[in-house]
Amino acid sequence: MTQAPATYDRYLAGFESFDREAAATQPEWIRDVRRQAIAHFEAVGLPTARNGNEPWKYTNVAQIANTEFALGRTPDPAMKQEDVARVAPWCTVWKELVFVNGRYSAGLSSTDFDGVVALNLEEALATHGYLVRRHLGQLAPHDYDGFTALNTAFLRDGAFIYVPDGADISLHLHVLYLSTGPDAVISQPRTLIVGGRQSKLTMIESYVSLGSAPHFANAVTEIALEDGAHLEHYRLMLESEAYHVGVTRVRQGRDSVFSSLAFASGPRIGRNDFSVLLDDTGAECH
Repeated sequence: MTQAPATYDRYLAGFESFDREAAATQPEWIRDVRRQAIAHFEAVGLPTARNGNEPWKYTNVAQIANTEFALGRTPDPAMKQEDVARVAPWCTVWKELVFVNGRYSAGLSSTDFDGVVALNLEEALATHGYLVRRHLGQLAPHDYDGFTALNTAFLRDGAFIYVPDGADISLHLHVLYLSTGPDAVISQPRTLIVGGRQSKLTMIESYVSLGSAPHFANAVTEIALEDGAHLEHYRLMLESEAYHVGVTRVRQGRDSVFSSLAFASGPRIGRNDFSVLLDDTGAECH
């Protein structure tokens, strides 16, 4: 395998301190997953080759590979919901789960989700660890490509959505990933959605820029729908001056229904690698 060039040293060095810090609050199994992912990233790097690289031959990611992106910072506690509502999709009757530069913001998020389990990933590992371990990294494994490996290596914050069996949820759940300047920052949004048997939910997954500095959002979303689950899913990419690379993987059980609509405006590079597995009879995708 081709070794990662020197331009990736910042990620490899940043991983060591990140790994030590995250290990204090994460179970050992997820640390093993992260270390396997960084090893794979070190081996393959990002898909910058233009020849012999069929999935990426029409997308030049050299700008991403050559830019010195800083790791995401802790959200600014002075940021208010009114500030976000001026630039992001926002509705007073939605429930919000908000992340800033990849880090969970409790101050910008709702506190009650009317029957939906909506948590940041660190909390989900503590309260719903069995579901996280069952699904995380199963639909989008770290060895899919260098971007997915990099996202998995820096697994810490992220959105965990679980709709219990039989729950027919009328609210609209909004998972919002914000990027802010003034420096070029990388965020690694990770979203895991599990729809229980015969459950129903409508949700919006948004990516929005607040600053003008170039931003790299390296996003992975995994959606697992059990038998009879219904999910109406909207994905909005509203990032100015951004590089956005996303992977979305969906697995549907018997008689489940998944509908999805995506809209993008503004990014320098905007890509979402989207795949759905109809894993049993009667499953529908629209």
